[in-house]
Amino acid sequence: MTMNKGKYKEVTGPKVIRRVAIYARVSTSRQQLHDLSIPDQIKEMREYCERREYEIADTIIETGTATSDEHRPQFQSLIARALSKPAPFDAIIVHSMSRFYRDDVAQEYLRRKLVKNGVQVISVTQDFGEGAMADLTRRIMGIVDELQAKETSKHVRRTMIASAKEGWWTAALAPFGYQIEVVEAIGKRKKRKLKEHPHNGPLVRLIFKLCIEGDGTGGPLGLKKIVQYLNGRGHTYRGKPFYTSHIESVLKNDGYCGTYYYNKTDSKEMAHRPREEWIGIPVPQLVTAEDFQRAQVALHERAPKRVAPRIASSPVILSGIARCGVCGGSMKIAGGTGSSGEVYRYYKCSSRMDRGTCDPAIRNTIRERELDSVVIHAVATSLLTAARVQDVIARVCTRRQEGRENTTKTLERLRHNLTRLKAAANNLLGAVAEGMVGDSDLFREKLQTTIEQRDHVQRLIDIEEQQIKEEIRPVSEIDAETTARRLRNRLEAAPKEVQKRLLRALIAEIVVKPDEIVIRGPEPALAETADVARRSEDFPLSAVHTFDRDWRALRESNPSCKIENLES
Repeated sequence: MTMNKGKYKEVTGPKVIRRVAIYARVSTSRQQLHDLSIPDQIKEMREYCERREYEIADTIIETGTATSDEHRPQFQSLIARALSKPAPFDAIIVHSMSRFYRDDVAQEYLRRKLVKNGVQVISVTQDFGEGAMADLTRRIMGIVDELQAKETSKHVRRTMIASAKEGWWTAALAPFGYQIEVVEAIGKRKKRKLKEHPHNGPLVRLIFKLCIEGDGTGGPLGLKKIVQYLNGRGHTYRGKPFYTSHIESVLKNDGYCGTYYYNKTDSKEMAHRPREEWIGIPVPQLVTAEDFQRAQVALHERAPKRVAPRIASSPVILSGIARCGVCGGSMKIAGGTGSSGEVYRYYKCSSRMDRGTCDPAIRNTIRERELDSVVIHAVATSLLTAARVQDVIARVCTRRQEGRENTTKTLERLRHNLTRLKAAANNLLGAVAEGMVGDSDLFREKLQTTIEQRDHVQRLIDIEEQQIKEEIRPVSEIDAETTARRLRNRLEAAPKEVQKRLLRALIAEIVVKPDEIVIRGPEPALAETADVARRSEDFPLSAVHTFDRDWRALRESNPSCKIENLES
């Protein structure tokens, strides 16, 4: 019946369904691998459409996605098309409503949006009909599906935690460097462990070696250099070329030390679980804990937020630490040609070259080779001597021993804060579980802030405990002479990359003035570097730390090249 269109809308019957999209999915990657339900779903949906003479416009398959996760890429693409105007099909066909959504509220909200745009959602195994009773039945079934999903998730998680506690590997995919080995099979259930992959396992060790030692032609390699090295030799990451993200994920994966942790994160909340809930699964060790720690130090020292990439990768030995003594700006390399046509390289004030802000009346330029030579000679002859090494280590040991009481108090305070933050996080989660507060955005923000504070305090505790563990001890005169000789030999005979790393470990700042050069560095830097060199003739560069610098002057007798130390 058609009424006056100026006042009333046209009233028509239900929209005729002609074109449909089929949507099928499985809940886990394990179901995908074993092909448990996709073929059956598609078969029944195709038969349903044939009986009703529906034209199938598209078939969408979603694989390996958790049942309660609405962030399904194929699903989101399907919904976006269904909500477009005009919609490319009249209905979405699913095997059951649980394949569409298992969150009752979200399901009903989305279904109504689709219906408003002229797209129905039809289940081939659940014919709800039309009208108020159909809506009520649909809502009841949605609540039942949601409850079933939560119960299934709870039982699956309990089973997987039990398997992890027994030392079995629970994930569907092995980490890079490992492969899955079925140790025991009971019916369809298989007990699995990880073993080293014959090709990728040694490749993981190579990546760590390149990061902490290099390829033998220079110093340690950064992420991009490692990628170039591996791709240039035909190595692949799961059949595809390496990217820097792959290298970073390998280098930051502490599981290679011999223990993988299950139950570390809550996938729904995207938050870390308390450490006491983690479950360690023993796996073959690919790298030592010491090499892993050395790799973390190397990554930290080369991090773009800490050191500009152009400085970390620059072949210039003094890049980032040479500064103009006139204006305080950094010194950078510039080229020049002599009267004979020979090209020279100079350290020049970057402020003067780029902005013209340095005093134009003062010429503050020095050849690269000359400044490098002067600094290396001064460090080798004035800093790396037996007497100085022994004296500096003794003073640093004394100050650290005096500060041990403060460190102990700091640790006690941090541990107290950690206990308080753990309790606060548990109380917040408990309040939601008991229905005392709602799961609102404000609550999530509060919980996330508390968890971040807890993790930050845990990191501070780890740092303090590591500093106590790495205690430096005083050295004898003979050990001091041996240590100083090792450092001098490494500095004077090494390639530029090695010289650069050692100088950045010992020196914080080189102030270049027209009439003098001042070299500054903290005493702990020399003490830490000497302690590394004392323990090994061929000491690894990755074990040499660089430091954040604060300064106090201590003048030397040489008026043209001064070395300044920090007493802290």
